[in-house]
Amino acid sequence: MADRRAPADASRRRFFVLGVVFLSYLLVFLARLSVGPLAPFLKDAFDLSSAQVGGLASATAVTYAPTLVVAGWLVDRVGVRRMLAAGTLLASLCIIAMFWASSYAGLLVLLALSSLGAGCIYPSAVRAVVLWFPVRERATAIGVNQTAINVSGIVAALTLPAVAQRYGWEYGFLFVGVAGLFVTALVTAGYRSPAPDPGAPPAALPPRGTFRGLLRHRDVRLLAGMGFFLGIVEYSLLSHVVLYARTEYLLTAVAAGAVLALAQLAGAV
Repeated sequence: MADRRAPADASRRRFFVLGVVFLSYLLVFLARLSVGPLAPFLKDAFDLSSAQVGGLASATAVTYAPTLVVAGWLVDRVGVRRMLAAGTLLASLCIIAMFWASSYAGLLVLLALSSLGAGCIYPSAVRAVVLWFPVRERATAIGVNQTAINVSGIVAALTLPAVAQRYGWEYGFLFVGVAGLFVTALVTAGYRSPAPDPGAPPAALPPRGTFRGLLRHRDVRLLAGMGFFLGIVEYSLLSHVVLYARTEYLLTAVAAGAVLALAQLAGAV
């Protein structure tokens, strides 16, 4: 049902909507970025090599990337709220299930499944910004929303090693998953689509072949390639810096997590 508020109220509500989307984005990336801070504990618990720890981080990316395309198509058809809620719920349930994972293969499968949910969030967030914010504010709103990735990384780096050290690595994932259930409830209750403009023509679905046409543009292919290699560097750092600080500088897991938090803070700035 459309939100029937007055224009001024709807204008103020766009910041509340951005907050709801921000929290959903923060939560699913908290799930994706939990491997790095918990890497020393996972390595010891399952007797993993550093390459296998990297495989856990890669498992989230393998499903996340293709899900973005499918999720973008679905958001255009079923709406932002359904996709935000479904994505956050799926990611949360998979991360909660990590509490009972008893093998490396189980960790890989659950992390891969959690990113099916995470992949629903980015296109939903962008669509929400497009619907609620005027053109002159959209880039700023998306930039603010993107800092959720760094904030989630900081939260994960500062809290998960301490939780794992005190209670066990399983409770680190449980903490993230339960928080996700609360965010799912918030998204379901708090997000509404803006009221349609009575004078605007009905929105048309994007024509078929749009994605293929997009790939014909040289600049799009260059940006995609640059993003691919940037992702390799970024996730290599996020996955291994805690292990590196522990091995090479003999830091505690909590102190190594603080190093990771500092890197995330620099990225947010």
